[in-house]
Amino acid sequence: MWRGDNQCGKGILNPIGTQAECNPYIEEKKCCSEFGWCGNSYAHCKCEKCQISVKLEERKEYKKLEETFNPHVSYVNLFAIIGGIYNIDNKENENKNDVEAFNNILNFLLDESELYSEFGIRSLSKSDLLYHTGDDYWRGNIWININYLTLRGLFKYYVDKNDRAKEAYVKIRNNIIKTIYNVWEKTHTFYEQYSDINGKGTFNHPFNGWTSTVINIISEQYND
Repeated sequence: MWRGDNQCGKGILNPIGTQAECNPYIEEKKCCSEFGWCGNSYAHCKCEKCQISVKLEERKEYKKLEETFNPHVSYVNLFAIIGGIYNIDNKENENKNDVEAFNNILNFLLDESELYSEFGIRSLSKSDLLYHTGDDYWRGNIWININYLTLRGLFKYYVDKNDRAKEAYVKIRNNIIKTIYNVWEKTHTFYEQYSDINGKGTFNHPFNGWTSTVINIISEQYND
């Protein structure tokens, strides 16, 4: 496994604590060999003691896997809530698995060490080893599109059925509105994403795009 900053080799550890590999997805890279730089293409990475980097989808062990599970707690865990997939009526204990899975996601949404922040839902758990590492694009910062879709799912499918879902909806909605308003008041612009640490706008601006959906969040308009 490689690092976001593309460092690799002896003594250089990746986020899971093992020696970092060369990143096979970039053309210009360092080599894991003690001899250092070996060229700027995959074909050059063949010097002595070099760990040849192979793309994940080309690795034999990867091809053998029929199902692969994401080991990270992040926005991808929210898609079932976004789409209203869980059936939590559970009047006759028929949907026990759905209720358990739904409650597990709510635990992440309401846990400050996971996805919850006072500025909105994080894109990656605060407890994750990759949190704010590497390019730091989807590794913790708050994306309004994911927050909007999650709020939409909670509002449309779960608020009237579950007190904790209502709690999560109210808290996250208030946080998002305050975050965007506070930044707008200071800068008079929208941003592509917002910091989960201090609420400041980050990356591209002015950026209306999905950040404009805050209007729908304020008015609670979540129509398809």
